[in-house]
Amino acid sequence: SVQIASARREIDLLLTDFPFLDNNHRNNYIGFMISPLLTTMISQPMKLGVIGAHQAGSGKSLLATMVQLVHGGSMMPALHNNDEELRKQITSNLYNANTSVCVWDNASGHFSSPCLDALLTSRTWSDRMLGHTQQISLVNDRLWLMTGNNLSLGSDLSRRTTWCTINPNVPHPEKRTGFLIEDMKGYVVANRGKILWALYTLIAAWRAKGMPTWCENSDSFCEWVGAVNGILRCGGWEGQFDTDESKSQ
Repeated sequence: SVQIASARREIDLLLTDFPFLDNNHRNNYIGFMISPLLTTMISQPMKLGVIGAHQAGSGKSLLATMVQLVHGGSMMPALHNNDEELRKQITSNLYNANTSVCVWDNASGHFSSPCLDALLTSRTWSDRMLGHTQQISLVNDRLWLMTGNNLSLGSDLSRRTTWCTINPNVPHPEKRTGFLIEDMKGYVVANRGKILWALYTLIAAWRAKGMPTWCENSDSFCEWVGAVNGILRCGGWEGQFDTDESKSQ
């Protein structure tokens, strides 16, 4: 329909200047944009979204910021391989922050975490608040994102991650000029309503077609992956979301 085509053009315009590895990695990012609007529609958790690159200045942090600006989000403190510190961060964020997106920016090296593994496999998070003995139960209803250059993840965490990788393929990507949208942050802020309209239109089109789903696997994330794939197909994008061919950088 005309509305679906208009919605797709709005999303494609946002992504024109970002050199995704392929259509699957682009679709993974569009899936991140859509996912915060699906939390009341799906009962299962969502994977960790990683926006990666091989060089600084490629645009990964900007992509994460765009999702934050559209949906409302928080930037988490530095990511720790210390599970106790990470647990405190997660509990504090779920308890205090009324946000849809949480981002750990500029992670590096190798990362693994039983704490994060547990977070990503349940819609409920249980813990004790700092200084208290009472156990609390919190709803894990948000999208967790991470950015990093040449990041590697532990085996359990890697299976619970959807990768979106960009590669400008130039020696100094931070020196690039001539972008279609020069001030991307300003554009997203000024056009937030139009972007949300596009995302909601795509979801409405998917629902009107009976909410078709498609998922390669049958794990605990299949409800989420299948829904996003269905929405992307209704929007007419080629490629897949969270396909086995886009599992790493």
